[in-house]
Amino acid sequence: MNLQEIFKKGWFPIAGDICFDMEKDFRNYMMKQESELKLFFSTYGGKTANALSIVDTIELWKKQTKGKVYSFCTGRCSSNGLTILSACDKEYREATENTQFLFHSTSLDVKVKHRKGLDLAISSLKMHWENLAKASEQQAKGFELPVSKIYEMEEIGDDHNYSFSNKELVNMGIIARVAISPSVI
Repeated sequence: MNLQEIFKKGWFPIAGDICFDMEKDFRNYMMKQESELKLFFSTYGGKTANALSIVDTIELWKKQTKGKVYSFCTGRCSSNGLTILSACDKEYREATENTQFLFHSTSLDVKVKHRKGLDLAISSLKMHWENLAKASEQQAKGFELPVSKIYEMEEIGDDHNYSFSNKELVNMGIIARVAISPSVI
């Protein structure tokens, strides 16, 4: 089965950059789903606020519908992609053998020269770090790991040279199984 067929079967792509447009498209997708969400991950991450909004939307949908949230990862699932993955049902998280998972804190590029005053830049940076802390707390909750373990994983991954093997992630309970294709189509 090719990717086009998977997407025709109702899988929503969490792919590329997690941003406002993805958040908006996800809400439109989610409103059409009655009993299951199917999320296909291939992302390096993106905006923390948008990822947290998608997580909140998933949690609200699960509460209202009692539906299942399936996920399948291929290529890469990093940074805020992991934040969204943590909201998916643990027993339905799958990944290909070669999927890379990288926990890391994203850095904020504060361009003070384009802002009016240093106070605005400091305020923006503070808000960014508060969002990162919320993302880490969400990952800890969703992956059923202590926040300290998530921070440790972020620290290891910050150098961008370390990614966890799928075997390690299965043992930690972050993914349920390694598969060639999604078990639910």
